[in-house]
This record gives sequence, C-alpha cells and structure tokens, in this order.
Amino acid sequence: MLIDITYGFRSLPVLLMTLIGYSRLLKNISVSGIYYGAFEVLGNYTSASEIPEEKRIAPIFDLTSFEQIIEWTQATQSFVKNGAAKDLELLANRQINPVLTDSQGADPAAKTMGVIVKGIENIC
Repeated sequence: MLIDITYGFRSLPVLLMTLIGYSRLLKNISVSGIYYGAFEVLGNYTSASEIPEEKRIAPIFDLTSFEQIIEWTQATQSFVKNGAAKDLELLANRQINPVLTDSQGADPAAKTMGVIVKGIENIC
C-alpha cells in the first residue's frame, strides 16, 4: 500500500498512522511507502501559479520510517510482554537480508545481527 498524505488536513495524517497499525494487525496489510509533497515551499497559490510549470518543483519526503518505528515498537512490545520474538526476527531479517545479499554474506554487522536475532528466537 502506498500512501500520500500531502493533502491530509491537520490531524488526519496522525489518525492515518493509527489506522495503519490497526489495519496491519487485523487486515494483514503492508505499507510500502508514506510520502508527503511539501508544496508549501512554493508559497501561496498566487505566487506558486506565477512560477513556470516546469520550475514548480517541490520536495517529496519519504515518511515510511515513521510507520516502521511503530512496527518495531509493536514487535518489541510483543517480546517484552509475551516473550514472543518472532515479529522481531521477521523485522530484523527484512533489514538484514538485503545487506547480506548485496555483500554476498560478508557484512560482519549484518551477520552478527542475524546470529543475535536467531538466538533470541531460539531462546523464546
């Protein structure tokens, strides 16, 4: 699921973050990106409309990491409250596997993290 919060009114983007966590839990969704186009850097409507269209370029911010923080928080909560490390293992492997693939298994930090996460899962 890709989400664009550029035109989200006031608190709606915050509400959306809550709904993403709820939907991930109950509907098994995955979020591939959350983006915000900072069109306000172009000024108000009048000044922005005076800028030639090919020069009306506004930055787009990737806010996906905010959702990932919530996902890590939920996995950590599951581990602390229930001793279940499976969610932590899945999240860690999602981060580690691309690094190991790119380095052909040679990245020492990724290898060590993989061993630690597997050890936690085995203990639990």
